[in-house]
This record gives sequence, C-alpha cells and structure tokens, in this order.
Amino acid sequence: MSIADAIAYLKTEIPDDDAGETVLVPDDEFPAHLSLGNGLTCFYLMDKGERFEYVLSGQLQEHAETIESFHRKAVANLASLAATNLSVRSYQDIYVALMGGNFEASLLLVDELWDEMYSHVVENQFVAVIPQRDILAFCDSESEVGKAQLAETIARIWPNEDHPLSDKLYRRVNRRWEVFGDDLGH
Repeated sequence: MSIADAIAYLKTEIPDDDAGETVLVPDDEFPAHLSLGNGLTCFYLMDKGERFEYVLSGQLQEHAETIESFHRKAVANLASLAATNLSVRSYQDIYVALMGGNFEASLLLVDELWDEMYSHVVENQFVAVIPQRDILAFCDSESEVGKAQLAETIARIWPNEDHPLSDKLYRRVNRRWEVFGDDLGH
C-alpha cells in the first residue's frame, strides 16, 4: 500500500506541554497530521494487513504533497471504506455507526455522511461523541434524551477502554465539528 491509499484517522490534539519528557524526532520522521482546531488532529494510516502504519511527514515531502491536498485524498479513502463497510443503527434516541472497529470516530471527517446520507435523521444539527476510535454515536442537537444517552455512552467507556479519544460532545456547524458546551466530565 502506498501513501495514496492512506486513510484519515482521528486522534486527540498533540499536547503542547509534555511535562519535560521531550523526545526529539526529526520533522520528516514525525507522523503527518493536520490539526482540526477542535481538540482533534487527523493523522493518516496505511493498512499493512496485520497492522497500520502512520504516514510520515517525510513521505509527504517525497511525494511533493501538501498536507491539505493529502488530507482530502485520505478522507476520500475513508469515505470509500465507509461506502462498503458502514452500517448505522438506531438505538433509542441515538444512532451508532459500525464499521469494523478502527475508523468509526474518524467518520466525523466525511462530509457526505452528514450532508447527504444521514441528513434526514436530524431536524436541527448533529451532535456526536467519539469516546474511542471504534465508537461514533450521534443524535439531533435538540434531543435532550439523545444528548443524555450520548453522555451515558461516554460514562460507560471513558477513560478505561482501549484507545480513548474524547470525552467531549461535538456539534456540526457549517460543515465543521466544534466542541458543544462543557466537556461531559468523565
């Protein structure tokens, strides 16, 4: 698999303060990433069969690729993966995305899902939680019951499960996800 096949992958923002435990890595050996400005960062993974490998900044430089154009391609690859593997199920007042266990949270990046495919399931705006990489749950922003169920989802998961991601509630506004209200405190 080449970097052209890389898949967009959400993680939390890289902290500025690492408590003095700095490990110097040359820029070209650091994973390529794009901050989304909402506490989340998009990294890019190549599927190596038994494992995933991060695309490194140096690999983008070798291919004369800007992070912005590469990001669009990696999100398109994620959308293609979703086209064949995504299932969305309703559960009480929320919806849950299922897609095999690695990229569910990253689906926040795929505009077509929210603007076209699932736009009919909300009357207002989407709100979503992504407590770990394999969990994406969402509902209508005006559904108090739905938002409470999203908070319960985080409470069940955060932070004791594998690959914790975010204990925040996100709202989709103008094709971007922003933190909605206070964090859910778990």
